[in-house]
Amino acid sequence: FPSHDKQCSGVINIQAIGTLENATGGASSAQSISFSSTGGDIIQRANITATAANGTVALDNHTASGRSISRSAGTITANTVNLNAANQIGSEDAGATINRLQIAASNLSMTSSGHQYATGSQAMTAAASSTSGDIKIKTTTGSITIGTVNSIAGITTTGTVDLNAAAAINSSQSISATNLYLRAGTTIGSAGSRINTNASNLSAASAGDQFITDTNSSGVTFAAQTTNNGDVYASRILVAVTPDVTAPTPNPYFTTAPNATTTNYRDWE
Repeated sequence: FPSHDKQCSGVINIQAIGTLENATGGASSAQSISFSSTGGDIIQRANITATAANGTVALDNHTASGRSISRSAGTITANTVNLNAANQIGSEDAGATINRLQIAASNLSMTSSGHQYATGSQAMTAAASSTSGDIKIKTTTGSITIGTVNSIAGITTTGTVDLNAAAAINSSQSISATNLYLRAGTTIGSAGSRINTNASNLSAASAGDQFITDTNSSGVTFAAQTTNNGDVYASRILVAVTPDVTAPTPNPYFTTAPNATTTNYRDWE
């Protein structure tokens, strides 16, 4: 099934046994769109748009062993976008150039065994699960809220989670990863709704306040920075944060922790 372009006023549901591509004409539906393959990659080469207020776009090749969901052009637009791949979602080459899935949606879910890369053009609620890959989610406008989407709760991997929000990072669910990097244009969590994490290495950078609770029973290496006189409220940080602790590598955000030591809770300015 080399390629498919489709526009209609109802539901689009396309199934393939090999590689499935949407070519330059794109796909548009007034309701929902589903592309699935049982034996090949899914390649986005143009816009995929579900215009209904509750419209959903679903790309699924999770039964196609070793196969991925990738993008060369276009944006996926819907109320909810669900991506389910056997291997990887989006790509990152050896030069660290990321070819992320471009998402214009209020809700995003991703599931795969490998890496996941997505950029949202608006505030979104995100949920993701990977067996061992890195999960990298960015918004160019608006906040990222870690929540429940398509029955996936929170963000979980044994690899790295990298969240980069133009505004705030909020949470109603937890984040579990070996390495966790949080960047926010405004705040990370709030006094009434902390970011709950389970990580070995955790770094956080924001303009404003940060509210983080970690539950790793083995402890976490923690580094934090604010750029607009924000406070850092970190509780249950079980490994002492010492002056000038180098943040986890790779760490593109900052290099040292606050000049303080604690094993539990402290307000840093």
